[in-house]
Amino acid sequence: MREGGDTKTHESRRTPRLPERCIEALREHRAQQQTMQATADDRWRHLNLVFCIAIGTELDAANVRRDFRRVADRTPGLNSAEWTPREMWHSFVSTAAR
Repeated sequence: MREGGDTKTHESRRTPRLPERCIEALREHRAQQQTMQATADDRWRHLNLVFCIAIGTELDAANVRRDFRRVADRTPGLNSAEWTPREMWHSFVSTAAR
């Protein structure tokens, strides 16, 4: 909770439902992560993170931006200079809420 108190009222709280395709993508991601864990051997850190680097530790912002640019550059119609992970998140939330 924030120092100055919670910013949400009970009525303003909501839990958005994930579309089935997102749930399936998370399941696939978990399977890939289990493969990464098996290949990392004793270097894997069991931090129970959904998104992590190849040895199970936290992502950092610079690495996320770098990897995002790589994916964007390989995706037809996306220009990595025009998009950031934050903008993609906001676009996703806007369309998922409909």
